[in-house]
Amino acid sequence: MLFPIAVKPFTPLAITGYNNVAEVVQKRVKEAQHTEAEINLAREKYRVVPHRGSTLFFVMADLPLIDPMYQYSLDYFIQIFNHCIKSSPKSIDLPTRLRTLLDFITEFVYTTVRLLLTPSSAC
Repeated sequence: MLFPIAVKPFTPLAITGYNNVAEVVQKRVKEAQHTEAEINLAREKYRVVPHRGSTLFFVMADLPLIDPMYQYSLDYFIQIFNHCIKSSPKSIDLPTRLRTLLDFITEFVYTTVRLLLTPSSAC
């Protein structure tokens, strides 16, 4: 035996509720698209820093061609890179911050590699 199911007919009030939900969803989608565009613009401004980082990493990755003893892992380089971002002087001015990051990362990687490549006088 089947039990009767009470189905409420759609009323204009019910449809209006769905329209409100659709409007809210559309509004939030537009806000999300706007936010995504702003994030993409901000990210593009910083692109020079990871580009320099990848160049330095691949230079370090080629050091074993000189001597197999000089091998650096990606994890080690990421630690160096993150240290440089945290330790470099901060600036509110974006061009100044980018120049500072580029200089700091380059000098730090150079100094670190140079110290590791320099023969120890203790040997």
